[in-house]
Amino acid sequence: PAPMPTDLPLGGATAEWGGTGVTDAGTGLEIIDPSSQPGAVAQTAVAVMAVVGTVAAAAAAAAGAAAAGAAAGSAAGSSTGGSPAARRSEGTSSSSSTSSSNESDSSDDQGSLSTVDINQVGFERQHRAWGDALPMWGNKFFTWFDALSLRLTLQLAPSSPLLSKVLNDGAYLRAIVGALTVVFAVIAGLLGYAGSVINDSKVLPPSVGIYLVIAVLGVFDALIGLVGISMFVLATLLSGNVDTASEIRMLLGVLVVGFVPGLITVGFRHIRREPESNSAYIWERLTDIAVAPFFAGWTTMAMIGTLPALAGLALPIANEATAFGLFIAMAMTIRVILEEIAARFYPERLNYLHPTELPDSRIQQKIGALTVRAGAFLFVGLPFIGLCWQLFVGAVLFIAPNVIGLYANQIPFQNRLKASMPTGIPGLIVNLLGSMLVVLALTRMLGNSENLGKITFILLPAFSVVMALLNVWMEDPNGAKWYAKNNRQWIYRLGGVLMLLIALRITGIL
Repeated sequence: PAPMPTDLPLGGATAEWGGTGVTDAGTGLEIIDPSSQPGAVAQTAVAVMAVVGTVAAAAAAAAGAAAAGAAAGSAAGSSTGGSPAARRSEGTSSSSSTSSSNESDSSDDQGSLSTVDINQVGFERQHRAWGDALPMWGNKFFTWFDALSLRLTLQLAPSSPLLSKVLNDGAYLRAIVGALTVVFAVIAGLLGYAGSVINDSKVLPPSVGIYLVIAVLGVFDALIGLVGISMFVLATLLSGNVDTASEIRMLLGVLVVGFVPGLITVGFRHIRREPESNSAYIWERLTDIAVAPFFAGWTTMAMIGTLPALAGLALPIANEATAFGLFIAMAMTIRVILEEIAARFYPERLNYLHPTELPDSRIQQKIGALTVRAGAFLFVGLPFIGLCWQLFVGAVLFIAPNVIGLYANQIPFQNRLKASMPTGIPGLIVNLLGSMLVVLALTRMLGNSENLGKITFILLPAFSVVMALLNVWMEDPNGAKWYAKNNRQWIYRLGGVLMLLIALRITGIL
């Protein structure tokens, strides 16, 4: 019988990759073979699929809620009459009391910017504060990028929702400092180029200091992070030393860490809010400061932990995963505070820079994006389990939650059930615990054999598919969670603290 793994800390974000004892001649680093370490493969899959599954299921649920809200609004409009603008205003005001209580929901499709990837909530506040009246906004030096960024955000949305969201991510920062964000992007680009030069023709991640600065800047503005890390990747590619698939995989992993953590955190929990002064809003902001940094830091640790497996080398940067997670978490804390400052003191500028609605992309673009995503899964997953049928089935299941999000409006709702699936931190806990139980059961049956990693690549994406379907099927058409009703706020608040503590425990942070 296959031996049982002696150490399988599934709650942790990073896996320990053992070396082969063979040194790579080009880099001087020890070569590792992920496919020979099914326990580490399973642990990595748990962390990655929990993140992907939680965000994708939340997107599917939000799409379903928006569809239900649109149907309800259409019915109400036909029976009560009134202009679309008036109905939109009524819908916004009626949902404002509950929207702040939901971590990843969007019950009003008129105010949401959502795709199958990342949800964003529109910002619409007709108010002028002292920050909007600062004399600096009369100087073209600070405002020349405003109209350009808004135009590109709208123009890119139909063809590339991801790039559109990257441009829109830093709207709050541009509302505060204007075109100075371009200066930070230039600095990040220079750092990225310097990181490639310092590597001296070796295809490795940037030095820890440079990489960390770029990743932190990417938390504040995904566009800045993308510029910086793209310069590093481009300079490395142009060096002419990239000649293996493992090196390309490693560069893809490096690229993701540079700008994605902030984006998926915003998709996981909305932190761009229209400011209020009541106790419920204050609680939500305090929750943002606790939850968003945890999620950003933990996912960054998971991303850094996969780089050695992608590169096939024992990269020293993997030892700095905890430090990366800590700095990213601190940056996200500061970002939440800056988001509040922008919304409260620069509302007119933020309202202009952050469009309430984005043009939807064509179905052909969405299908093309899913095809690219499936191809990326195949390419990145190859070193983990090798070329086998499980890899292809896993790729199909991997994109299935996003397909569900595309067609959520065609999935019948159980209106009489009035149930709600957990999202946000509770949803992450369910995904983590479910994934961990699946892997532990497989480990009990298969031991530490190569089939453990292969079957994991099928069952964990399948678990995400089930969660995405349940999120759509059991969504309350009224848009409010059962625990967000008036006399149950204490359950929501006490339960939220408990859920965060549980999440910190099962992810190995506590």
